[in-house]
Amino acid sequence: MKRIKLILVAAAAMGLLNVSAFAKPAPALVFKNNAELQDDIDKGSTVMFVFVHPDDEVFVSGTIALVGGDKTSSCYICCLGSLDNVRREKIDVPSRLKAIRWITKKYLKDYIFLDNNFTTLTPKIINVIKPKLKEVIEEKKPDILITFAPSGYDGNVNHRLTSKIVTDIYPTLSYAPKLYFLINVDQELNFKAREYRKYPPTDAIDLNVHSEKLGKKLWDEKLEIWENYSDSTPIIMGVMARKERLDKNDQKEYFRKMK
Repeated sequence: MKRIKLILVAAAAMGLLNVSAFAKPAPALVFKNNAELQDDIDKGSTVMFVFVHPDDEVFVSGTIALVGGDKTSSCYICCLGSLDNVRREKIDVPSRLKAIRWITKKYLKDYIFLDNNFTTLTPKIINVIKPKLKEVIEEKKPDILITFAPSGYDGNVNHRLTSKIVTDIYPTLSYAPKLYFLINVDQELNFKAREYRKYPPTDAIDLNVHSEKLGKKLWDEKLEIWENYSDSTPIIMGVMARKERLDKNDQKEYFRKMK
């Protein structure tokens, strides 16, 4: 028996044995959906999404369509960076501007840039951003704040730091908006991070539901937003190239209520 174990270990080390074949499959995503976020949106809440890049909204575009399509709700996006960040990445700036203007006109009360230029959020830049972001939140007084989970949705360091900036500011606000983390379970985007295991969702927005307010399914709205961003957002460009697979995707967006 001992010899057999040694042979198996050696085979695995040499890549001759597919160890993953013996691994347990990932657990199904099971959680109790309290639907509080959906209820708050239906009641006419003001929602502010806080992101770092001027295209992060693609991760939550179905929920943006839900909030922005409700005439009793107000939807803001606050971007910590600026379009100079896009120019630095050598992305098609006119196409990105066109997409931002389109989503703003169709769904948003305002798309707010804090106009900070950076590649990575350094401590010095974070100290500049925090009072700016707090001022915007205090001025707009959103009922709900939504940002990345501490793991950053896809592990991006600036996403993780954005989450920390928001959670650091939160206790200093003059009022207490509800705080939600956006949780990544999107298999189609092919992220290796499975942050829902560390931050189990509490709420889901079902994008496969027909919306009388919009006249079509939220999933169709999300695809339309992705289409508008596909020319200037490489990851969405790749997803739209596999469009025939999208109908098999889990057509929900997941959140975790923190406060």
